[in-house]
Amino acid sequence: MAVATTALDVGMARHMDYKLLAVALVLVMFGNVIVFSATFPSDGRPGPNGEIGDAYATLRKQAGFSGIGLLVLLGLALALRPELLEKYSPHLLAFSVFLVCLTFTPLGAEMGNARRWLNLGPLRFQPSEPLKLALVVYLARLLGRARDGRVGFGRAVVFALVLSGGIAVLVLKQPDLGTSVMLFGICLVMLFLAGVNRGLLFLLGAGAVGGATYYSWSREYGWDRFVGWLYPTEHATGAGYHSLKMIVALARGGIVGLGPGQSPDKWLNFPARHTDSVFCIVGGEFGLVGCLVLLLFFAWLGARGLQIAAHAPNSWAALTAAGLVGILVLQAAINVAVCTTVVPCTGLTLPFISSGGSSLVCAMAAIGIVLGISRRSDLPDGG
Repeated sequence: MAVATTALDVGMARHMDYKLLAVALVLVMFGNVIVFSATFPSDGRPGPNGEIGDAYATLRKQAGFSGIGLLVLLGLALALRPELLEKYSPHLLAFSVFLVCLTFTPLGAEMGNARRWLNLGPLRFQPSEPLKLALVVYLARLLGRARDGRVGFGRAVVFALVLSGGIAVLVLKQPDLGTSVMLFGICLVMLFLAGVNRGLLFLLGAGAVGGATYYSWSREYGWDRFVGWLYPTEHATGAGYHSLKMIVALARGGIVGLGPGQSPDKWLNFPARHTDSVFCIVGGEFGLVGCLVLLLFFAWLGARGLQIAAHAPNSWAALTAAGLVGILVLQAAINVAVCTTVVPCTGLTLPFISSGGSSLVCAMAAIGIVLGISRRSDLPDGG
């Protein structure tokens, strides 16, 4: 990836990249629509004691988080000082790791035999989400300095691998295999952007996949889920239920879909229909065409981010911009691979689309940082 050789004055701000902003906002708005479609049947049902259901309950939460995310996005885009973010990136990473450690204390909230959330008064959030952003920003600082010759490149690569691996193991203790794999994947993405040998990255990636497979095999629940993914029809009422439901939900949509709000699967017992499996609702209601259009929007988001990175004022800004859009696109690709049963279930959300405040606000924060960098870049006004 080429980095602009003429660094702009950090105090000279240009217009932000409105094309990237538009793509992100379209994804967020579509996410609100599909979350409502996926949740109004269950939210609108009467409660166990006969109380009236609220079909808009999840939508209101998602819209509220969208509003918070928009404020964060615009705040970062308009007020971000990249040099300060780079300077304090080690502190941000340390604080994010500290928040993850708090999940193992009484402040941690256990859901589904996992402690991935923090309860801080009325606020509940998943600290591994901001940890992803902090890791990108710090690795960009470390590897950017290595590329500029300020530290040894080999030493920086080894430290990045050890640090990311240690953080991934910490998150695995929650346990959260999907996020753990994603965190190490972030490291590989940043090393790729920094110019590390692709053969080495392939070996590291293969080793990570092997390690994740062994981890699943060594735990009864994980192995059952793996077998259910391989043979869903043979375990239709057990471990293969989720995989089979995703296949059916996608297949119902055909080429053009059943229409907005018309997917019948959300009326049934479809696991994680508004979070991890929301892409299946998209496929059921908008068909193959709708899925492809959604993927094109993610591809466009990635392309705009790389364009900004290519015109960034320095190595840190270039690696940060490319890394942040890279992890969003990577997570979207993993989520789609899960929903199409190409890979086993990982528990990763679809950025901007899935229900969940931590994921949505952090995804919008990532875009805000990239937009803030675009205001210091020499990106042509025409894109």
